Amino acid sequence: METASRESGVPRRSLYRWMVCYQETGIDGLIDRSRRPLQLRPTIPAWVDKVAITVRLLTYWNSKRISAEMARRQIYEVGHTYIDGLFQARGCSRGSVPPRSGPRYERTRPNELWHVDIKGPFFINLSGRGYIKTWIVGLVDDHFRFVIGLRILTETKAAPILRWLDECFELCGRPLQLMSDNGLPFVVWMPGMLTGFGKRLRDLHIQHLRTQISSPWTNGKIEAFWAVLQQEVLDRKRFKSFAEPSWRLPPSSSTTTTTDSVACSAGSHRASATTALLSRMSGSRTSPL
Repeated sequence: METASRESGVPRRSLYRWMVCYQETGIDGLIDRSRRPLQLRPTIPAWVDKVAITVRLLTYWNSKRISAEMARRQIYEVGHTYIDGLFQARGCSRGSVPPRSGPRYERTRPNELWHVDIKGPFFINLSGRGYIKTWIVGLVDDHFRFVIGLRILTETKAAPILRWLDECFELCGRPLQLMSDNGLPFVVWMPGMLTGFGKRLRDLHIQHLRTQISSPWTNGKIEAFWAVLQQEVLDRKRFKSFAEPSWRLPPSSSTTTTTDSVACSAGSHRASATTALLSRMSGSRTSPL
């Protein structure tokens, strides 16, 4: 078989397959068979193409949505891959040019704008005694990108966050503006109604800026810090108690639901993240990189 393969230039695998076909069905087994499928799919009517293109132009739905809606409304069952090919052929597909990035901004002086955000929840295994749900709230100055403060919480209510903000204001002064996302406890769903967080900023004459809906990059400076915190600390450490990832409480504090870490001149994102959690800062200041 090896000699025949070398002389004929046909792979041995093909020769073996031909030999098996000949042994099973004789000389007829060596005749090439048609590769045509046994069942042909019926041709999709032209009016279906017109309906799909019309829906695309009016709603800008993607192919999966159009396919599902046409099947749900019993118009015609057509796969989304066919609709994708139809859009490509008729010029109705989405453009391949990446979207233009939004404007970059940076305040000219410190304390003009602070970014606040909450990350979590995180579940801490209490050494076989169950789990505790925690969140981390942080503040970043827009001009220097310094981490002004961090705090770990067991709840996301406005009261502990406002007490922590007052401590940050006492150490670092009040910003002119404070930016947050549109989640609780920063914003309530009813337009025009202020939460306790918004009322406190109004009383302090601090303008509350809210990010665009479904646009976390609007608050990108603190989102970048969360990414560093995730890579440097949260993905590398496994905490077995609430005190282990926390920072030591001041002697005068009596609360058991929060831990304190306020550093007005904390360093850059990477330095403050690793120093704050791995070294367990106790309100001390760290120098920038």
